[in-house]
Amino acid sequence: MKDKGRGMKTARHQPPPLRPSSAGVHPSARRAQKPSADEGSVVSLEVERRGAVCLVSPHGRIGEAEAHPFQRELLALADQGATQFIVDLSDVSFMTSSCLGALMVVYKRVRPQGGYVRLASAQPLVQRVLEITKLTRLFGRHRTVREALAAK
Repeated sequence: MKDKGRGMKTARHQPPPLRPSSAGVHPSARRAQKPSADEGSVVSLEVERRGAVCLVSPHGRIGEAEAHPFQRELLALADQGATQFIVDLSDVSFMTSSCLGALMVVYKRVRPQGGYVRLASAQPLVQRVLEITKLTRLFGRHRTVREALAAK
């Protein structure tokens, strides 16, 4: 290509060729890596019975890998007769759409028996996701576990 007015050839700048990462996938095509256990993935799920209510308290992040076991645990409780769930999200810093789907599956299982799934104490990021997806209409918006227990 000639530079106008000077008669000199200038090379057009071309970016360096894309190199695959060590995993064989270009970095721009990689998906976000799942957090390891020490980065806050769900490591425990506490379940406490309060009369007819099952208080479930997950801890950490509920990502793609954790959503299915989380759903399985809640459905196992439903299979044992639990129909009223309060999920205390005070120690959940992040949840994916798979976790939201798991909660909806449990809701659909217990709703025909007059049951419910209520979410309590959501951290701001999680609360925002619930509001954007309008799932607060389904699960309610409860600032505390006590408020969720008192809800009608």
